[in-house]
Amino acid sequence: LYKTRGNAYYNLEQYVKAIQNYDKAIELDPKYATAYSYRGGTYLILHRDTQACADFNKACDLGNCGGLKRALKAGFCR
Repeated sequence: LYKTRGNAYYNLEQYVKAIQNYDKAIELDPKYATAYSYRGGTYLILHRDTQACADFNKACDLGNCGGLKRALKAGFCR
């Protein structure tokens, strides 16, 4: 539910609220790779590349490497 609400806020360009909801999703399930990936994407929008890359790496560690691959290709992460 929190990831879905985070996506809704993201689509409304309310990025801080989106991150707050992704945070809650991760708090409830620390192994929720998709929430890390979405939060990472939101951090990129806010030019918080270090936090974005940390989230993409965590998501990849948990089995969702799509965001990390895109961020590496775009030069946001190393």
